[in-house]
Amino acid sequence: MKKTEKNLIILTTLFATALLTSNIISSNGMILTNIFIGKIQLLAPAAVLAYALTFLATDVIGQVWGKKEANFAVITGFIAQILCTALIYLTPIIFKPWFQGSDTYTAFNSLGWFTVGSLLAYICSQSWDV
Repeated sequence: MKKTEKNLIILTTLFATALLTSNIISSNGMILTNIFIGKIQLLAPAAVLAYALTFLATDVIGQVWGKKEANFAVITGFIAQILCTALIYLTPIIFKPWFQGSDTYTAFNSLGWFTVGSLLAYICSQSWDV
């Protein structure tokens, strides 16, 4: 991969998209999927593919642009997760007179400490990976 600003933006966008997608998928309960590797069958959370892409993106960013840019992507992802979580929690409060929640949205709103734990696990694992 060429060391261009455009490629860095693309990888950082891939990173943030995969990160938020994995959180959205995993917030809908523990959706499990079967993964077959040869004759071995593994049961894993459905968000595993999206989250694995985050490590690939930070590894490439770190190798091509350096540790500083990779850490910047991790911090950017952390801020994006906090903003996404805040918007999810605030939506029914702000639009209460017009908001009619769905079962899917209720799953988002019932996370509480799981969200905090997820954010802490994210910042530790990604920082350690970089």
